[in-house]
Parts: sequence; C-alpha cells; structure tokens
Amino acid sequence: MLGIRVGAHDRTLFPVDNGERLNAALGDEERRESMLAVWRERPFAAATARIRELMDDLLA
Repeated sequence: MLGIRVGAHDRTLFPVDNGERLNAALGDEERRESMLAVWRERPFAAATARIRELMDDLLA
C-alpha cells in the first residue's frame, strides 16, 4: 500500500508476466483446460490433498 501511496504503479509491485519457467509449466490455455477438466470431476478434498502433496515436495 505504501508503494501505491507514493505513486508506484500496481504493475510494478505485482508484475503481470508469470515468467518463463512458470509459463512453461502451465502450458497454453488448451493444455491447462484439459488438465483442469479432470480435477473438476474430483471431490474438493482430493484436490486439496494433491495440492498439499505437491507443496510438501516443493518445499522439502
């Protein structure tokens, strides 16, 4: 908030570009949609458990 108060643009604080590595991991819109479609069919608890597993691996 302080940065915005002193005149910084929000895009300076929160860049829109995800970065090369993240863009490569996410793939294009079609790939993301096909991967998300599978998870929309699963229970919320299963998706949450998978996210926890991925984060545990990432932060280990």
